[in-house]
Amino acid sequence: MSGKYEGLQSYVKDKNNLAVYIPCTAHSFNLVGVYSVDCCIEAVSFFGFVQMLYNFFSCSIHCWKILTEKLEKNSKNQLSVLKSLSNTRWSSHFDACNALIKNYNTIINVLEFICDSNIENGDTRRDAKILLKSILKKETGYLAILWNDILERTNKTSVELQSKMIDPLKAFNLLISLKNYVASLRDLYNTYENQTTKLSLKLKKHFKNEDNERQIKRKCTSGSQNSTQLKGIDKFRVETHIMIVNKFVTELDKRITAYNYVSQHFLFITKLNIQPDNDINLSLDNFITMYKDDIEPSIKNELVQFREYWNLSKPPFDASNVIYCATFLVPNGAHFNYLPQGPLFYKSGPAYNSLTSIKRMSEHFTCNGLLIR
Repeated sequence: MSGKYEGLQSYVKDKNNLAVYIPCTAHSFNLVGVYSVDCCIEAVSFFGFVQMLYNFFSCSIHCWKILTEKLEKNSKNQLSVLKSLSNTRWSSHFDACNALIKNYNTIINVLEFICDSNIENGDTRRDAKILLKSILKKETGYLAILWNDILERTNKTSVELQSKMIDPLKAFNLLISLKNYVASLRDLYNTYENQTTKLSLKLKKHFKNEDNERQIKRKCTSGSQNSTQLKGIDKFRVETHIMIVNKFVTELDKRITAYNYVSQHFLFITKLNIQPDNDINLSLDNFITMYKDDIEPSIKNELVQFREYWNLSKPPFDASNVIYCATFLVPNGAHFNYLPQGPLFYKSGPAYNSLTSIKRMSEHFTCNGLLIR
């Protein structure tokens, strides 16, 4: 569908070279998490453990009953039970991490109870022992907290990206803000280590190989030996924590790049009520140049008047919401030749704006000289 040479994108561009292609934000955003998890073995192992933990309790009514009887209800009188993962619905990863964080110590106690119980069969006790060994690792608690923070913000962003009122410029800003947030976690490894110790007193005190004095020797191209020591928290920080953060930021950057063009040409549309800066003026100039056969240079003067009109009217919503902005202006009979209510983009995904182009603006609804969709 999005193929540049034979897909729908190619077909639309062939019909109208002014059409702007924007990938399906929600689908593309979902792939950020998918690719980030595969960045290192520790991340893959962690989510594998989370799914195994859910499978262990959910496959046995008896084990599930033991767990739920030990769980404490939240403020809404509900149990935060374990959740399963889903490759197509990444909000499930946040639900699973969040449930694990809230019940970490309780789950350890239940697994210990099952391991020591004489009424459980051998297979159940063996599986419980394997899971107990994993959950007691300091790495597991650390990753549970780190991924919970990343996925909590990711989940909130995903909900906004699926909103009916979302537009490409807002999506662009949401992705950038999320990227900056995740990047800020890169140097917080000491904070996460301290938080890990509070999950449960039964967690191991050290990371894997933290007491191992063996040096990792790496041979340089010159043939000389260069000794580098990576162990414990330093090894985990370099090969897991930083790796996860960097991979997540890199994958977000790839999605953000697809929206750079939108920002460079249409940023001014979400800044109609404020004094323009260099970036806003540049986007307006690019917009006029791109649609020179449809937009007159006088639009700059019209936007100056629009800002005054907005300040006098003081509508009860944000001017960056171009849809509300248009519905506000029409009933009040605003007299503007053009209100750039947002470029009419097309996306490779369902439930998005109809395919059209600015060249066909004259075919759309006109009210008192105000041209809108």
